[in-house]
Amino acid sequence: MRRVTLRNRFFRSMFIFSSILSVVFFVYFYFSVRRIFLNQLIETSKLHTVFIVNTFGPRLDEGLRGVGEVKKIRSLLYHAREEHFERIVVYNMSGEIVVDTDGGVLPEEFSPEEIRGVKYLTRFHKNTLLILQPYISSNGEHRYTFLFFIPLEYVGVWNLRFFFSLLLWFIGLIVFLFIVSEWHASMVTRPVSELSRQIEEFKKGERSEIKVSTGTEIDDFARFLSGVLTDLNFSLKELVRLNRAKSDFIAVVSHELKTPLTAAKGYIDFILSGKAGKITKKIKNNLEVVGRNLSRLEDRILNILKFSRGEVVGELRFEPVSLNILVEEVLIDNRRRIEENGLKLIKILEKGLPSVYVNREKIREAVENILDNAIKFTDNGYIEVRTYQENGEIVLTVTDSGRGIPEERLESVFERFTRFDLTRSGMGLGLAIVKEIMEAHRGDVQIKSRLGEGTTVMLKFKLGTEGNHGKDTGNR
Repeated sequence: MRRVTLRNRFFRSMFIFSSILSVVFFVYFYFSVRRIFLNQLIETSKLHTVFIVNTFGPRLDEGLRGVGEVKKIRSLLYHAREEHFERIVVYNMSGEIVVDTDGGVLPEEFSPEEIRGVKYLTRFHKNTLLILQPYISSNGEHRYTFLFFIPLEYVGVWNLRFFFSLLLWFIGLIVFLFIVSEWHASMVTRPVSELSRQIEEFKKGERSEIKVSTGTEIDDFARFLSGVLTDLNFSLKELVRLNRAKSDFIAVVSHELKTPLTAAKGYIDFILSGKAGKITKKIKNNLEVVGRNLSRLEDRILNILKFSRGEVVGELRFEPVSLNILVEEVLIDNRRRIEENGLKLIKILEKGLPSVYVNREKIREAVENILDNAIKFTDNGYIEVRTYQENGEIVLTVTDSGRGIPEERLESVFERFTRFDLTRSGMGLGLAIVKEIMEAHRGDVQIKSRLGEGTTVMLKFKLGTEGNHGKDTGNR
């Protein structure tokens, strides 16, 4: 679909607005002129009707004594009406027709009461203007009422000529508005188009500054935009350089740390195997604690390396996994840490849960990170691990009675390198890794916490056609 440009939008809006105003003006002007013309016609006709009434009224009083006089008056009225009127009818006060210049059927536009009245009345009947004019004698007596018929054919011809003349003027106005709108749209949008073109060139590195010469405020905006983009471009290059230096530094430091860690773990494993000689149970337990902490330190170094390379999740292979069994494995590995911290473990795993279609190692990593935080930030009390099915989802919650998180800082807990308690070990990557893992599985992670009361972290796995693979065999 073709994209509508700013110029087309501006031109279309301006032209439509101008055209609507022109149409409204055209209609208003046409009917206003027509109304003025008809009013002028009525006023002009009134002068003629008054003249005829005042001329022939007295003669009617004198001439009605004989039939010949009536015919003579009829003939005079017939000739008098040729210039302005189509027909003249005279009524007496009984409503009878005294004189009719043409004869024929009369339109029933006026009631007998109106004919006997003393008001000057006008009315339109089809293409004829009807005027009712009373004759008042010199002694103030209403003697006759004249009815004049004024044809409007020539008015219609005038209306038609006027309409077409006005229409031609209107078409000319529309053409003029079209040209003006086109020109004005070009004047307004041409600098914007030029500005957009230069910005594109700036983004591609083909231009070092943005400059538009229009003599308007757009020039100032272009200079301001050029300065902002230049600063942003410099800042972006600096950020790229710093990010590369950071990645190189992390890679070097991680490599330097992994080398002695690997040697230390190997030496501890060698001692624990008994090949270096027999050791006491107490020493063995202490060495195992050292070995676990070295493993945790190695995992953290690996996490830092993954973040620096953008390889937190990577390519995943999914398989049906029993969430209860996976949770049991993580709890077994961390049971000694829980006991050493004097914490009570509450395990509520719902039986018969469907398997979830996930990457086993990544979900295990997520669960381990959540449990690690619960152990680390709980001085006394309990840790509750629970699984259940709700609203078509498998839910895992880890709740602790630890220190909790301030409400105003809950939104930032999933950001990288976020730490709230600097007295505790850690890099602030645990929940950030959990979030990325759950997003890669199209799941959800939520956290609820109150300062001094504890924290609950919730993982939600959606069940789909690939997610239901048998029943969970984990025990409550």
